Amino acid sequence: MRPLKHGYTNRTLSDGAVVRKTYEGRDAELRLRRERALLTRLRGRLPVPPVVAADDTTLTLGFVRGTPGQELLDSGRAEA
Repeated sequence: MRPLKHGYTNRTLSDGAVVRKTYEGRDAELRLRRERALLTRLRGRLPVPPVVAADDTTLTLGFVRGTPGQELLDSGRAEA
């Protein structure tokens, strides 16, 4: 597993097949539950990663290839 860029509020690692996000901070459990619920609801409607596993602090997702949104914003392509 290697660290991924843009993991501002989580420790985010990937091996190219899955992404493991370990939530940190006082509201970590709430953020994890919220993200898990949204990803589950959006599956099949938008291109979101599948939830592979979850526990109290860590969410494991299927890896989705692409460009992180922050990189698109930083390169001036936010409008598109």
